[in-house]
Amino acid sequence: MSVSKEEIIGPELSDTKFSDEDSRAVVLRQAIGNGYGLNSIIFTRDISEALLIAKKIQAGNLRVNTGAGMDANMPSGGFKQSGWGMERVPRPRTARIKP
Repeated sequence: MSVSKEEIIGPELSDTKFSDEDSRAVVLRQAIGNGYGLNSIIFTRDISEALLIAKKIQAGNLRVNTGAGMDANMPSGGFKQSGWGMERVPRPRTARIKP
């Protein structure tokens, strides 16, 4: 799916469903394996599943069971080739940067 491999400018939704561990692994490889990481939203009824996925996703902004948006009090930005780094990050900058 090219949407998961290319940076799209503008609002875009790539809805990928899974129902078991094997298909979850495929979806995670698609999400992690591309060069971009600006936003990610996880919709699920299982909060432990959401936390498991959230720990693996590499995105500057990650939300669970809510639409896209920004909290003015939280850092914002992208990972990998997305964005220009993080904005609104208090010092030290390394406090909220994923390795």
